[in-house]
Amino acid sequence: MWHETKTGVEWYVVSLLENLKNLPASHEHQFFVYYPARLGQGDLEWQKTFPANWHFVGISWWLKYFWTQLALPRQLKKDLIDLLFVPAHVIPFLYKGKAVMTVHDLAFKYFTNAYSAKELKYQDWAVKSAIKKGADFLVPSETTKNDLIKFYQLAPERIHLAYHGFKAQPFVADLSQWVEIRKKHGIAEKYFLTVGRVENKKNNLNMIRAFEVFKKQSGGENYQLLFIGKPGFGFEKIKEAADKSLYKADIKFLGYLLTMELNSLMAGAWVFLFPSLYEGFGFPILEAMSVGVPVITSNYGVMAEIARDGALLVDPSDVLEMANAMKNLAFDEALRQKLISQSKLIYPQYTWQNSAEKTMAAFLKIMS
Repeated sequence: MWHETKTGVEWYVVSLLENLKNLPASHEHQFFVYYPARLGQGDLEWQKTFPANWHFVGISWWLKYFWTQLALPRQLKKDLIDLLFVPAHVIPFLYKGKAVMTVHDLAFKYFTNAYSAKELKYQDWAVKSAIKKGADFLVPSETTKNDLIKFYQLAPERIHLAYHGFKAQPFVADLSQWVEIRKKHGIAEKYFLTVGRVENKKNNLNMIRAFEVFKKQSGGENYQLLFIGKPGFGFEKIKEAADKSLYKADIKFLGYLLTMELNSLMAGAWVFLFPSLYEGFGFPILEAMSVGVPVITSNYGVMAEIARDGALLVDPSDVLEMANAMKNLAFDEALRQKLISQSKLIYPQYTWQNSAEKTMAAFLKIMS
């Protein structure tokens, strides 16, 4: 809305609003989208696509900080808001009305080393503060719902499940430039691909170990392992393991790629590898499924919840099990086609229209 390069949360907000505005129930209410006036008016052409009952309101504030805590609640009181929706961040301390906040994941509870002490306290306070204020919560998975209950003893009736949507169109299999992209980066014809920040949470070390076992046991000399994504927490040890590997020439870190290159390499992958230790949702799984690439992912959490029977599910801590799954999908064409076929029934279920309908249902329930 206000940034050309959007964060994941910003894409969530844009996709959700675009689908909320089209729901019949939305025509019966007034919607206010608040933003700091210092950001400018944003994409006015995009805002014009919204009906007259949607209002984009820039709120002026003279300080760089405390816009959410001081400027926003004054405007909420002025506009007589019935329900405040916070898609991320925190509910204003001074706001006294009904509220619902999206919690995308609770990764900070599992990977404390990846956060500063200040960030850990803030994340925890944001959830506890919302609970104390009597807010409800939107979550994108049963996994996050269960985490809220586990860590905060939150009553299940205050948690509303609305799976994220997924736009398959940008990931339509386009292999027209695949050969040139492979040549540019020195990529083999067959490769295991993983996408996301290269960090401990993604289980990248075990991917390298499993790849080594796969190469030793299967004789898959023509296969490579590709990492696409920026370095994250623990990258140095991951890169060191790759550099010390007997197969280091076949382990490539491509960093951040342009969308065109990413989409082409995703469509051309032999297997998509995503045995993550923790995720809030799992978009890469759906991206791979949408271009007919078989998936290996974790057998618990949101990964198993999203992939179901459309992927090979493995224990992410078991290197031998992961290597065996890699071997099976590398050489068993019947299994590959079975998973590809089953995945075609899964990814179309995750639409932003469905997400908007579930979100609107939560709004109406909370206001009733």
